[in-house]
Amino acid sequence: MIAQEIAVVAMEAKDIQIITSSGQNLTESGAPAKVAMRQMAGVFSQYEKQRLVNKLAI
Repeated sequence: MIAQEIAVVAMEAKDIQIITSSGQNLTESGAPAKVAMRQMAGVFSQYEKQRLVNKLAI
């Protein structure tokens, strides 16, 4: 999640927007709720990745 947030900050510094397929701008950090949702999505993505890696290792 730290790498994800560093990437978002780097993109914001270069005036690059990260837009999801549903049209949400992930680089908007003005609203605390949007930041929290972005971070939670990153946590769940990491969980799912690790779960799949463990499943395939069996």
